[in-house]
Amino acid sequence: MPVTTSKRHKAGKTSRANSSAHSGLPCLKIGRGNAKLDKDVYTTSLPAGHTCPGAHLCKARVNFATNKLEDGPHQVFRCFAAGLEVAFKDFRNNNRYNLKLLSRCRTTAEMKSLILRSLNPRIVKLRVHVSGDFFSQTHFDAWMEAAQQTPRTQFYAYTKSFPFWLNWLKRHGSLPRNFTLTASEGSNHFQPLLQSKGEVPCSRQSMSGQTSSSGQLPRTPLIKAVTSTTALAVSQNCRR
Repeated sequence: MPVTTSKRHKAGKTSRANSSAHSGLPCLKIGRGNAKLDKDVYTTSLPAGHTCPGAHLCKARVNFATNKLEDGPHQVFRCFAAGLEVAFKDFRNNNRYNLKLLSRCRTTAEMKSLILRSLNPRIVKLRVHVSGDFFSQTHFDAWMEAAQQTPRTQFYAYTKSFPFWLNWLKRHGSLPRNFTLTASEGSNHFQPLLQSKGEVPCSRQSMSGQTSSSGQLPRTPLIKAVTSTTALAVSQNCRR
């Protein structure tokens, strides 16, 4: 498949919205807006494919050594962010820099500290992972805990890393109230979920971290008729 990318799709420019850049401590690169997002929406990203353990039908990544695009063996549609990394060097380098910083962290607490010092209190809304995804349980938990400590910021993300999401819900019962998660199409974790208990928390109901009046997580039956090209994990029309 050819890469179809134009300047209008370019990810937002790196912002000066890091809360402690003056302290000398390394901070994640934070962007601001893009062709699809309002200028008041800040963004953070990671290398596409390399940080997406749930990627399956959309899998693509840019080779770290050659900077050439590599498609996954089961690809049906290409991850748009991988194409952006080929087209825009700064976007690609910023994503790799963020991964480098996160990879140095050994614990959830260290990752959370990195995230928190990277966020300016003025940020009202943050899109987590325009490119990339939650690559480990430690990474997922760090973002959830960071959201809990910054209640004035609204976080949202699309994810295929369902096991990390479900594990958090098992331990904590709900997402932070200011973190919206939406299940994204094409995950390799979809079939294992189908074979588990037959139902999972509905992204449209539980993504805001709410529970029902009984204290139980809202649940919805999974889609039973699934094909390789329409394997939606929790909600439909969630292709990023």
